[in-house]
Parts: sequence; structure tokens; C-alpha cells
Amino acid sequence: MPRGRLLAGAVAFEGGLLVLALVLDRVLGVWSLASVRVTVRGILLGLAAVVPLLLGLALTMRAPTGPLARLRDDVDQIVTLLFRRARPADIVLISLLAGLGEEALFRGVMLNGLHRAFGPAVAFFGTALMFGLGHAVTRRYALYATVVGAYLGWVVIASGDLVVAAVAHAAYDALALGWLIARHRPPALARSGDQ
Repeated sequence: MPRGRLLAGAVAFEGGLLVLALVLDRVLGVWSLASVRVTVRGILLGLAAVVPLLLGLALTMRAPTGPLARLRDDVDQIVTLLFRRARPADIVLISLLAGLGEEALFRGVMLNGLHRAFGPAVAFFGTALMFGLGHAVTRRYALYATVVGAYLGWVVIASGDLVVAAVAHAAYDALALGWLIARHRPPALARSGDQ
């Protein structure tokens, strides 16, 4: 995919999720962006919350066989196909927008709305499942994203702070995409004097 098209599409999609979250909040009144406060504590907790996600990624990337190895192959194909031409600044922008847009929609509007309508258990599991289905590029990846969605839901519930999940989500996306892209970049051409 050409870099400009990827960047425009990702910005439109992830930014659109933030706009959708704000519109749904306005219509349903279940959550308010005005209640979100960016604090040093929230940012630091978000950076700490990314560690289990990165450990899960490392485990998946090192799996020699089985379901995790197949998930790794799925992720490698998706990342190579979509992001191989992306620059580091593109990855950071896309990751920030994903952290903001997806967390506002899933853990802001949906988690609160489902909690109000059906209680905490349905809210927790329903939001995780919807997050997984929203990332269903393959069945394995949808399952993986469901687990990630459950973890991010737990982060919001445990911290009481949407910023923590947004920071963890954005940091994970940026670090994971950067690492996965670097795995597929061709090695630098040998200099003629080194041969």
C-alpha cells in the first residue's frame, strides 16, 4: 500500500472513531470526554501497563510452533502488507490516534454504556469481544485482540482512568509496529569495500 494512502486512511479511520465516540456520547450521554484528565500519573501508569502487552508480543514472536506461531505469521503478513513503507513518524501518528479513538469508543462509550445497561460483567466481556471483532483481520488475530481488549478494559476499571489505557494502547501500537516493521526491512547493502 502506498505510504500516503495508508496514512490518510489510518488517520481518517482512527480519527473517525474518536469523532464517533464523541457523537455517541452526545446522543447517549454515557461517557464524557470532559471527564478525562491527562495527568503525569495516568501517563506513567499507561507506560507501565504496556509492559504485559509487550511481553505477550515477545512470547508470540518467539513461539516455534502452534497457535502463537500461526498468529505471528498472520501478524507478519498484515504488518508487511500494510505498514512496510510507513515512516516512524507515520507509525507514531497512527498509534496515537488509535490509542485515542479506539479507547474513547471501546473503553469510554461502550464500556460505560454497557455497564449502565447490563452491568459490569456484560460490559467487560462485551467490550472485549467487540474490540476483538473490530480487529478481525483473521480469526486468530480477532482472538488476540479480544484478549488485549479485556486487558485494556481491566486497566481502565482498575485505574479508573481512561488515559492509562489510551497511553498503553498507543505505546503498544507504536512499539509493536516499529519492531515488526524493522524485522522485515532488508539489511543494509554491504559496502563495496566490505566484500
